[in-house]
Amino acid sequence: MTLIRTVNSLADLRLDYIFKTFGKEAQVRKLVEETTELAKAAEDFAAGKDTARHVTEELADVIIVASQLMDHGVLSKTDYYRTKAKKIRRTVGRIRSGYYTKGGDTRG
Repeated sequence: MTLIRTVNSLADLRLDYIFKTFGKEAQVRKLVEETTELAKAAEDFAAGKDTARHVTEELADVIIVASQLMDHGVLSKTDYYRTKAKKIRRTVGRIRSGYYTKGGDTRG
């Protein structure tokens, strides 16, 4: 077993332990908390008031909790991957069609 696989297996065991300790409802509430913190950090970073490191830390928190919810069937991994692929395809289509240069988005 490679070192990366060993580390990932240990992390999976720890995530399982955390989920089983707190339960579904608490982890769903935790996802709300962590996404709120990520949004605030990203907003502050965009305004030059926060660091990329802080945004990364908050993003990691969101991914950790979302992963637990998917691993325990609260959220669907299949739906996640299908939706992710669909949204990426849609954005590429919009870029190619000129959607973003025609005022269809406010990303600046």
